[in-house]
Amino acid sequence: MWIVVIFLSTFAFWGWLKYFRAPKLFRCYAALMVRTKSPYYEWASKLPTGGYDVKPRVGCVKIFLIPSYDYFGQNLETIIEERWEFIFEDILFAWNTDESEWPKDRTFGMFEEWFDITPTDSVVDTGGIELY
Repeated sequence: MWIVVIFLSTFAFWGWLKYFRAPKLFRCYAALMVRTKSPYYEWASKLPTGGYDVKPRVGCVKIFLIPSYDYFGQNLETIIEERWEFIFEDILFAWNTDESEWPKDRTFGMFEEWFDITPTDSVVDTGGIELY
């Protein structure tokens, strides 16, 4: 009887484990959750929206993968400072593709006023699909 229980327990464990297998190539990631703040909405509400309402997008979050700063010994502030322009432009582009209507002279200080940044320690892929 114990052999049957051990066999079934082992089968259940390995059957469950297939959903949490490590990918073939292990990648360490963290993420920045970027939430828009009121200056962003003030800018977006002044633009022609084509019938879209800006209000439902208040507090909208976009997530950006970054290297796992703890694992590689990198400083989180440095990672943000290296990427803030890309993040800023990506979020502006999501609302308005006409760069001439974007705010001029964007700075890191302006980025901090327009967006709330929340880092995560790690990102786990549960989809089982290889990332490229």
